[in-house]
Amino acid sequence: MYLWLGEIIISVLAAFTAVFFFVEAGSFRDLATNQLDIGSRSFPRLIAVLLLLFSFWQIFHAVRRTRPAGEKISFGNLPTVITGMILLSIYILILKKIGYFYATPVFIFLLQMIQGCRKWVTMIIISGCFSLFAYIVFVRFLGVALP
Repeated sequence: MYLWLGEIIISVLAAFTAVFFFVEAGSFRDLATNQLDIGSRSFPRLIAVLLLLFSFWQIFHAVRRTRPAGEKISFGNLPTVITGMILLSIYILILKKIGYFYATPVFIFLLQMIQGCRKWVTMIIISGCFSLFAYIVFVRFLGVALP
């Protein structure tokens, strides 16, 4: 498959996903407490509109750009992608059992290993800082309990 065709296919799928999420966000309950509150539908719909716009932008550029002869998609990283998908599946399965703040740093650390990062200190710092950031933003700032 040619690279430009792959870009168009992925962008069209992203556009359909954006439309799906826009429609589904309309079924969210409106929890607005006053006129200044935008409600629970607004943010998912904003993200869906942005995804749709960027999908069309990508389609436009994939069609318009000049293509070198024989530019094809390489599947050289397929084992890495499949391993990452398996790791993501395991992460989703154990998330509720052991909790977000235990599962996430391990998941991020292992994902970095799969991608070829070998700087252990950097990997630990990134994993820990991401979890600390999520804790501060969601638990302390927003008051949202994570699983």
